[in-house]
Amino acid sequence: MCISATIYSKHPDTIEFSLSSRIAVGWLGLGMGGISNGMKGNDLALCWPNATGNGALISQRSNPTTNGNPTPLASVAFTVQQAKSGLSKTNFICTFSRPLNLSVAPLTSTAPSVNVIYAVGLQAVNAAANGNPQQAVIQRHTYTGHGTLIIQRKAGSSSDPNNTISISPGAGASNGTGSGDSGLDSVLAQEMLYTRLVKVHGE
Repeated sequence: MCISATIYSKHPDTIEFSLSSRIAVGWLGLGMGGISNGMKGNDLALCWPNATGNGALISQRSNPTTNGNPTPLASVAFTVQQAKSGLSKTNFICTFSRPLNLSVAPLTSTAPSVNVIYAVGLQAVNAAANGNPQQAVIQRHTYTGHGTLIIQRKAGSSSDPNNTISISPGAGASNGTGSGDSGLDSVLAQEMLYTRLVKVHGE
C-alpha cells in the first residue's frame, strides 16, 4: 500500500490523500488524530472500488474510546476525487479530499507532515442495499501499519492536468514487513493465496 498527502495552492483549506495497492484488495483505510497502534481516537477513511470499477466509495468512521468496530458518522466530510480513483487491472487507487479544520485531527495549512495509521482488507465490502457507504459492512483488516506522511505542496488545483498523483510508500508498521510498499504487496499476495487454498480444500 502506498499513500500520498497533498495541499494545493488553490485549495489551501483542504488536503488530498491518495491510497494505492498494487494487488487486488477489498478495501484500503487511513486514519489520523488518535493512537498510532490502534483505531482509538482516529478519524478513519475506508475506501473501496465502486460497482463499475471506474471510481471509489468512501466511508468516514470513528471509534473515540476503544479499538473495536468503528462507528459510521452521521455526516461525511470526505469527498472522493473520482477522476483519480478506480481499478486498473489488479491495482486500486482511492483519492479523496478532507477539510483541514475538522474537529477530529485538525491540520494547519503549514503542517510539514501528518501521522497516520493505515489498513488493508482483502475481503470485499458488503454494500448496503440502499447503496449508502456509511451502512456498508466492512470485514476486519488483514494488515495494519502506521507512519508519518510528508505533506506535498503543489501549485494550482487537484484537477489541473499537470497535477498527477505522486505516490510514496508508507513508513513504519504494526505488523508485516513495515515497508508499506512492495514488501506489503508480497505479504498480502501470500495471504490471499493462502485464503484461496483454504477455501478450495475446505479447511
